[in-house]
Amino acid sequence: MKRELPQIYQRYLETRREAHLDSEGREALTWRGFWIGIFLSFFLAIGAPFGNMIIRGSYMSLDFSTPGAIFLFLLLIGVLNLLFKWGAVSLGRAGLLAIVSSVGIVNAGWPLQTLDFASPAVALGIFLLVSCWLNVAATLRGTSLALNRSELVLVYAMLLIVSALCTMGLSEQILPIITAIFYFASPQNHWQEKLFPHLPRRLLVDDGTGSRLF
Repeated sequence: MKRELPQIYQRYLETRREAHLDSEGREALTWRGFWIGIFLSFFLAIGAPFGNMIIRGSYMSLDFSTPGAIFLFLLLIGVLNLLFKWGAVSLGRAGLLAIVSSVGIVNAGWPLQTLDFASPAVALGIFLLVSCWLNVAATLRGTSLALNRSELVLVYAMLLIVSALCTMGLSEQILPIITAIFYFASPQNHWQEKLFPHLPRRLLVDDGTGSRLF
């Protein structure tokens, strides 16, 4: 018995592949890669310091150590990308995925008045909600929100760069530097008289309370 894919399914696969290629036959970078990469980078940038300074848990990013980036990338290729591909088969599937995700996210955050929009979990929920409905719009146009290999490389590179900057690489160093001198100044060490006149005020943060609110 001759084993081969049905012709109609082969044409479907070719159409799907061509939708991801540019005019020269290469896998192109599209808005999908930048949309998902920008959000996951933002999520890592707020989630890693939140875990360090608020939860005081394990480091998810520490200069060259990138467990947070690896986790988000595995979540992308193992869950999100598969869901977007599954939903892109038909408009009905894409709509079902969007409705189920909407109900689940709203139910998890109910009552909405108590939501903390500064929480990384809320940001992730909003991203998933918007992405599922964007996938519906993309399916209507014959594409999907599923990323090709070039876009996956782009997202991972963005996560690696953010992972090196969002904690000890930059953010958790520069924030204390621009505020600590006001916080630790006291009548005993005379920093206000000896050091303040020599510091460029435009580079420092002073909230008027010794940076205690900051």
